[in-house]
Amino acid sequence: MLSLMKSLLANEGSLWVLWVHVYVFYRLDYWSIDSKPHFSWTLKKILKLKGIMQNLVVAIGNDRDSSIRDI
Repeated sequence: MLSLMKSLLANEGSLWVLWVHVYVFYRLDYWSIDSKPHFSWTLKKILKLKGIMQNLVVAIGNDRDSSIRDI
């Protein structure tokens, strides 16, 4: 699950990530999208983990030598 979240935030990695950015997020981003009933189980779980991921991104942001790809 963590690797999918990392791929979504970095916007790289697979056709699924591209599909999510084009058709699900559309003009929004991971932080502003809300879960919808028609989303896949995986996407719903990833969106439920926003709070944990936000803390991790803030911790990475405080370390100038790290990036989301280092997780």
